[in-house]
Amino acid sequence: NIVNEGVGKFGQINVLVNSAGIIKFGNIENMNFTDYDETMNANLRTAIQLTQLCLPHLIPAKGNMKEKILNQLLFN
Repeated sequence: NIVNEGVGKFGQINVLVNSAGIIKFGNIENMNFTDYDETMNANLRTAIQLTQLCLPHLIPAKGNMKEKILNQLLFN
């Protein structure tokens, strides 16, 4: 996977920045669940999956997950 390719090329992972995402414009009255599922999968599920894949490499490297900083700014 992409994480193993990165570790193979660079030796370790020090930082993870989950910043990719998509947006579907519209209102809740006209939203369909296909668009909702696609948005949630791209914005949330992939961030969780990538974090899970990177954690075994971040922990030994004492690396940082930048989404923690963003979450603190948004929710505190």
